[in-house]
Amino acid sequence: MPSTKTQLLLQEGEIKTFKLEVIVLGVIATIGSIAPFIHIFYIKSGIEGIFGFPTMESFWYAAGFPIMVICYGLILHHVSDRLGDLEKPFKLISHLALCVGFYFIVWIFIPSISDFPSWAYYIAIVLIAIVCSVFTIWLYGFIPSSDKLEKINRSS
Repeated sequence: MPSTKTQLLLQEGEIKTFKLEVIVLGVIATIGSIAPFIHIFYIKSGIEGIFGFPTMESFWYAAGFPIMVICYGLILHHVSDRLGDLEKPFKLISHLALCVGFYFIVWIFIPSISDFPSWAYYIAIVLIAIVCSVFTIWLYGFIPSSDKLEKINRSS
């Protein structure tokens, strides 16, 4: 059994780690919350854009939402470790959010890549719809229905 001093050092280390996690998550949340609105600072500024965008306003308008989705996907991924039985579905949601966010970030920063054909979008939409449907059905299993409550009442 570790000594009291060792236990205190372990607790202090856990507290420092927790504080660092809170700070990092706070920074990510702040960036994610502000990103969709950065373009407002460039309205009518006339500053030339980058990566093929005509103005900085149009660049930040296109980049803000994907940055937000990536930030919240990262937060959800981190938090899902602490959700017990709900860890897997929330990890799946975080992975979907990260995929969507990174897809649009790649589209923004590499404009020379030609867009996908329309059939690829339809396949992606169908796959995302299937995943969301499976998740919804799985999550629905946690909602107590009247049949489940009736069975519980009978058994008690």
